[in-house]
Amino acid sequence: MAQGASRMRRILAGSVLAAGIVAAGYLLQAEIRSAVRRPPVRLHQPLPPLVVDRDGTDVELADVIRGKRSVVVFHSHSCRVCREMMPALDPLPPGLRLVLVRSGKEEARAADGAPPGLDACWDRHGDFARAFVALPTLLFVDERGLLVSGITGRRSRQFVRERLERFASGGTPPEKGRRL
Repeated sequence: MAQGASRMRRILAGSVLAAGIVAAGYLLQAEIRSAVRRPPVRLHQPLPPLVVDRDGTDVELADVIRGKRSVVVFHSHSCRVCREMMPALDPLPPGLRLVLVRSGKEEARAADGAPPGLDACWDRHGDFARAFVALPTLLFVDERGLLVSGITGRRSRQFVRERLERFASGGTPPEKGRRL
């Protein structure tokens, strides 16, 4: 009988320990989330401060795109939807700068399948991943550095081409269908 009670106490102690570990995990997770808040992303406002690696040097994305209508593409080569979308960007309409930001898992130097003439960067610090969850994400940023529109997730080539053409001609891609 004493042996059964001893076994029950061990089981109960193990259960209490497991519950404590789970509770500590939840508290730690909440603490990490509060420390890694997403920067606010709003239309018709400058992009939040996003640091990217460009040729081995950390730079602000705003400095990369300053002064020119830009299409910033956040994607991963391992993302099938991202690879399917890349041909829609080639050729890029005249007057636009293309900035390709690879996910933190991949270096920008591996720009396989990307159109020529792009500005390749790498999200080494995870700033983009924290600000924009979905892959791929296309951001339309005007020459003043203001975010005017965006596209996330799977879109047809025609959909992407139409928005690129409209943006290149000085218009704003319609916000309908935008999911940021």
